[in-house]
Amino acid sequence: MYVSISKVSNATRRMGSAAGPIRSKNAIYLPAEDANVRFVDVRDIAAVAVKALTDDESSRHNGKAYIITGPEALSYYQAAEILSNETGKKNRLCK
Repeated sequence: MYVSISKVSNATRRMGSAAGPIRSKNAIYLPAEDANVRFVDVRDIAAVAVKALTDDESSRHNGKAYIITGPEALSYYQAAEILSNETGKKNRLCK
């Protein structure tokens, strides 16, 4: 049996727990400071896992650890701004 590990920085769908307050109050309630995070979509995480599990030479992934990150480090304030631009509603981060 071969083993490989995928380590995820921060999946964008984790913000799904904030969906209710985003819709009702245009507010994102997360215990987040000013740290930057490389958000990654769960579909990208799945694609990496599928590749590692179905690769014709899957043994080359044995014992490997893959760190999966998004393309750009963003603060939660920047993520709220992007969400505002995409939805047309002003969203704010509340700590």
